[in-house]
Amino acid sequence: PGPGRPTNPAPKWLVVVLLVLFGAIFALQRIQAAAMVPDPTVWQDQLAGRIGPDELTPPSSDFTIIGARIALWVRAEAPEQPIVGSVLPPDSDQLPALTRFRNALVRSTIDTPEAAARDLRTLQSHILQEQAASPDADPSLLLADIDLALAHFETPDDLTPDERTQLIDHHGYYARLALAGPGDPFLQDEQAKGFNIVVVLAIFGALFFLAMAAGLVLLIVAAVRLISGSLKLNAHRPTDQHRGLWLETLLVFIVGFIGVKVLTELLAFTSLSDQTLVLVALGAQGALVLTIFWPLVRGMDRATYARAIGFTGGKGGLAINVLAGIGAYIAFLPILFAMALCVVILKLILDAITGAPPVQESPIIELVGAGGLVTVLIIALAVLWAPLVEEALFRGALQRHLRTRFGIVISALLVGAAFAFMHGYLVPQLIIVGSLGVWLAIVREWRGSLTACITVHFAHNSIVTVLMLYLTTAMSA
Repeated sequence: PGPGRPTNPAPKWLVVVLLVLFGAIFALQRIQAAAMVPDPTVWQDQLAGRIGPDELTPPSSDFTIIGARIALWVRAEAPEQPIVGSVLPPDSDQLPALTRFRNALVRSTIDTPEAAARDLRTLQSHILQEQAASPDADPSLLLADIDLALAHFETPDDLTPDERTQLIDHHGYYARLALAGPGDPFLQDEQAKGFNIVVVLAIFGALFFLAMAAGLVLLIVAAVRLISGSLKLNAHRPTDQHRGLWLETLLVFIVGFIGVKVLTELLAFTSLSDQTLVLVALGAQGALVLTIFWPLVRGMDRATYARAIGFTGGKGGLAINVLAGIGAYIAFLPILFAMALCVVILKLILDAITGAPPVQESPIIELVGAGGLVTVLIIALAVLWAPLVEEALFRGALQRHLRTRFGIVISALLVGAAFAFMHGYLVPQLIIVGSLGVWLAIVREWRGSLTACITVHFAHNSIVTVLMLYLTTAMSA
């Protein structure tokens, strides 16, 4: 095509292809999510304590460690304060035997050795019953560690150095906590870490609820202005020109996105190390930033491209729109809190109905805490790549196309749904991501450019990333 006059492929054909590719991505995301659910046979083995030597490798981090550190500090400051129930779940045969054992090790220090011994005897009885029902099963590794722990709880000085080393080799932090005696510098260090965690979380919580209160005020003001007509949401009114080109741009990205997924899966069968695989996957995803410039490749001039996709200062200029984005994010916090509460309630209901084994934690937390180049790339993708690329694609290209056919509400809902489907979360968490996508679409309509949208996205991802970086430190063993 000539300069500034790209061709406009048949939108119906593009829509069909995009829907098929969105379906393929959703299927890939569901396959990955299904892989995070333990196999039923493996899950039964975990419940019954039938574990091998590889499974006795202590984790490098765990959320239980955060609770244990807080509990140690609380016990040191207020010994009469009941804290165990807030840190550890009630002992239950619906938990994996290894988890129950390690919880008992933590309980011995933050509660009493007697309470931990009761839990271990209950666990021991459960494992022996399961062994009688399945004579071929071999839970001897865990039973041997239970015997050592019970011996320690009854007579703390009875364990030999080799036996203590065995417990620590198998259970790491949890065993070190259980074996620590009064006055042990390890306990004092853990109490200090617990105090630091309480201070940081208290500051974060206070700031969050102050911001949420301010956000509620902003939401009310916005609603009043919207009803009165003084707040307009029609700053983004594109024409039909180049409509197919914006779907092309999204199509190019999705093809690249699927290509990265397939490449990652194929490389998993090679001899590359896990760290190299992660670096290749993150680098390939980062390269997808080039796809947002597809209209330039197709012949659109830079000024038209910037104006059409939303890379402009918007109403009032750049500074005003950055401030508007900050205000929009604060106004979103009450919605975020409500959506998160709904997700928690929905998950509890689904777990109670299905009785399904818990889903493993997302590897993103482990990647953030991996250190080195992996952590740098994760941070760069979260706070730089995602706000730029995702806003250009969804609030830029896709929303521009949809607004030539639909009104603000339908366009915002469709953009929010597409935005959510592109994230590899489980269905309940998609509610949160989808609500953020809808909100960003509304912000685009309000301001007429992507500046405020990018600011909202940057603020959200930066706060989440900083919190995750802190949590990986706080729960490190």
